[in-house]
Amino acid sequence: MFVCKSCGALVQESLFCSECGSSLANASSVVADDIRSERKSESDASSIPLQGDQSSELYSGEVPSLVGNNALNRPNNEAFPDPANQIVFAVTLLIVEIICCCCGGGIAAIFSGIALYLARQVENTTDREKATETLDKAKIFNIVSLVIFVFCLLAAIAAMVVGVLLN
Repeated sequence: MFVCKSCGALVQESLFCSECGSSLANASSVVADDIRSERKSESDASSIPLQGDQSSELYSGEVPSLVGNNALNRPNNEAFPDPANQIVFAVTLLIVEIICCCCGGGIAAIFSGIALYLARQVENTTDREKATETLDKAKIFNIVSLVIFVFCLLAAIAAMVVGVLLN
């Protein structure tokens, strides 16, 4: 391999450069060997180029400490509450309450909907105290929804039992 003195491209043994068309009469393979050893030392320094990236910057090894919504706005040392459990709880309650709407599930579904809304708001906030407060409210609404649903379900079961016993 040779190095073109006009454009610096590495080219196969030829009379003219395939990149710029210059004559390769004065090109030498010694220069190509120097470039190869220089590139090898750069690759030993853990360079991780992106696909198609022609830059010679080396990978610093830094990894972002947070991922997810608004991660760049959050301080690195703060642990944020995770709303995933409350979201799953609210969605599960909503599904069961909608299926059992004849047992008073419609009223309880309203509280589950509010809990789901609040839990989703936690994902978009950057203030830890506000996130914790909002998640606590979501927990309360989920518990109230569950209590209302269980109470209505027990009342419906009791009404059926009384109806069967009176007939």
